[in-house]
Amino acid sequence: MKIIQYLLILPIIFLIISCSNKSLSPKTKIITKNFLPNNSDIPLFSDFLILDEETLNFDSSSGNISHITYESKSKINIISKYYENNLKNLGWKKIDESINFISFERDKEKLKISYDLSDNNLIVKFFIIKNG
Repeated sequence: MKIIQYLLILPIIFLIISCSNKSLSPKTKIITKNFLPNNSDIPLFSDFLILDEETLNFDSSSGNISHITYESKSKINIISKYYENNLKNLGWKKIDESINFISFERDKEKLKISYDLSDNNLIVKFFIIKNG
C-alpha cells in the first residue's frame, strides 16, 4: 500500500522539480533525478543543485555513495522538516539533530545531513554509512 502511495507522489515531485526555474552559478547544475544517486529511496529536496566541484565519494565495498554535496536557497528548518517527514515514512528513524545537522538510522545504515552557509546559499551534505 505504501509503495502505491509513493508511486503516486513521484510524478508530482517530478513535475515540481521540472517546472522550477533557477538561476545557476557556473559551479552548479539542476538535478534531473528525484533521489540521491545509488540510493533510490532517499528523496532530494526540490531546489537542490549538485555542486560540480564537489566529488562523489563512494564506499568501495558496497558501491554506494558515502558523501555528496548540494546547494540550496531554502532555509535549514524547511529542509530538515522535509527530511524528517519523508524519511520517517521510508523507515528511517531520527537519532540526532542540531542547528547544523540531522541524523537518521535504518537497519544497518546511518544518514547524516549537514548544513553550512556559503554566499547566501545553503550547502547541504549527505553522509551515508553502512554498518556491517
